[in-house]
Amino acid sequence: MLALVAPGAAAEPPPPDAAPNAPCQIRQRARIQFPARALSQGIVYGEVLMMIDVDSAGRLLDVLPVAYTRRDFAEAALAAIKEWRFTPARIGGEPAGSNITLNVKFEVAGVLAYVKPIGDPEEQSTTRGDFVYRPVNVAGLDRMPLAVAREGPIYPREWIVQGRTGGVTVDFFIDEKGQVRLPRIVGDADQYLAASALAAVKGWRFEPPRQKGRPVLTRATQVFHFRPQAPGPNS
Repeated sequence: MLALVAPGAAAEPPPPDAAPNAPCQIRQRARIQFPARALSQGIVYGEVLMMIDVDSAGRLLDVLPVAYTRRDFAEAALAAIKEWRFTPARIGGEPAGSNITLNVKFEVAGVLAYVKPIGDPEEQSTTRGDFVYRPVNVAGLDRMPLAVAREGPIYPREWIVQGRTGGVTVDFFIDEKGQVRLPRIVGDADQYLAASALAAVKGWRFEPPRQKGRPVLTRATQVFHFRPQAPGPNS
């Protein structure tokens, strides 16, 4: 249901009887309103998929609508979620940042918002209607987005001495402005290497991804291989 992003220690200590591992929790919600314009147009249903980034202190770092049936539903969900409060996840008893996928369903009878497993937001709507907005697959872009800022992750010599080697896979979105959004680690990885990879990707910038000349949201994956470089001929 949640994806570990990075460990931290800035949150309030958990109660003594708290479980050492626990998912991020929504502890206070602002009500999501059904858009009046949609009602006036006879629209009685809508759906939005949101991805939320919460840090190890429970602070909302980013929230991104990744799929929706109407823009005004996404705007209504976004406005409310920015007012929400969170209790951070815990990993091994320590507070940890998390990415959450939130499914928001609008009906005339009310609005239901619930956390769902992180999956592929490019899928069709889970119930009625199709998403009119969703990430465009990289293969469907006019061309691969060009990086305008792309520093590599740090890999200090002491990590090599400590035997910290291996691969780290980072999944992230590139929005219509070329900004990296919601990077997260996929699979298991050394926590120090993972933190280094995440820090690097968060600083990347791209030209806006485009489909038929129009800026779009896309999803990308980067694999980092941390290993000592082979000595050169003059080493």
